[in-house]
Amino acid sequence: MTIQKKTRERAGYWAFVLPALIFVVLVSIVPLIFNFYYALFKWNGISASKTFVGLDNFRQMFKDAKFIRSVKFTSRYMILSVLITNAMSLGISAILAGASKALSNFGRAAYYIPCITASTATGLMWRFIFRDGMDTLHALTGWQIFGVSWIGSPIMSFYSILLVGIWGSVGFYNIIYIAALLSVPADTMEAALIDGASKWKRFWHVTFPQILPTFSVCLLLSLINGFKVFDPILMITEGGPAGMTASMTYSIYTTAFSKNAYGMASAKALVFFLGLVVLTIIELGVTRKVSES
Repeated sequence: MTIQKKTRERAGYWAFVLPALIFVVLVSIVPLIFNFYYALFKWNGISASKTFVGLDNFRQMFKDAKFIRSVKFTSRYMILSVLITNAMSLGISAILAGASKALSNFGRAAYYIPCITASTATGLMWRFIFRDGMDTLHALTGWQIFGVSWIGSPIMSFYSILLVGIWGSVGFYNIIYIAALLSVPADTMEAALIDGASKWKRFWHVTFPQILPTFSVCLLLSLINGFKVFDPILMITEGGPAGMTASMTYSIYTTAFSKNAYGMASAKALVFFLGLVVLTIIELGVTRKVSES
C-alpha cells in the first residue's frame, strides 16, 4: 500500500470521525469541565461575580437531608423500575413473538404508543387520572385501592411515579426484546423440543443465553433511564408530598432554577454523573462475567 493511499484512507476516516468527535467534545466534555468548575463556587447563575468556596458545596450537599432523601428515592425507583420493566417487557415479548403476525403487530404498536407520546401530555393525563379518575373508579367499584390519594400520600405517590415510568418504557424495551427473540435460530428450539424440554427450560437454557447481549443492553438502558427519572415527577407530583418524590435530577433542577444556587446544583450534577458512571461500570462488569460463565 502506497503512502498516498494510506493518507487518503486516513483522511477519509477522519472526515467521518472528526465531526462526531467535535460534537461530543462540545456537547459532553466541555460542559462537564465547566460543571466541575462551577461546583467550586457559590453562584446564582446570573451575576458576573462568583465566590470561590472550594469543596464546601459538596460538604453541604451531603449534610442536606432533602438531597439524601432524593438519593434514596432515586435508588429505590431505579431498582424497582429496572426489575419490573425488564421482566414485563421480556414476558410480553415472549408472548407476542409466538403469537400470530396480526396480533404481534397490534401488540407492538399498542405498547409502543406511550413511548412516542409527548411526556408533557402523558404527565397531564396521568395527573388527571390520579386526581379525578381514581375518585370515579372508587365510586363505581367501591374498591379501597381507588379511594386513597395516589399523589397526596407519601407511600402511594412513589408507586404513582413508578407506575407511570413503567407504563411509558415497557413498549421501548418490548420492541428490542422481540427482535432478539425472533433472531433465535429455530433449529436450536426444535432440538430442545425433541429432547423433551419444557417451555420454561427451553426459554431459560436455550433462548435466554442467546439473547443475553440484548438483555444486557436493555438492563443498562433501563438503569440509566431509571436513575435520571424527571418528567413524571415534574408533571405529576412536583416532588411532593413534602419532597417524598423528589429525585436527584429534580433536586438539581429546583436547586438551579428555583433556589438560584447554580454552584450547588453543579455539585449535585457532578455527584449524579459520577454515580451513574459507577453504576454503569458495575452493570457492564456483572453482565460480562455472566455471559462468559
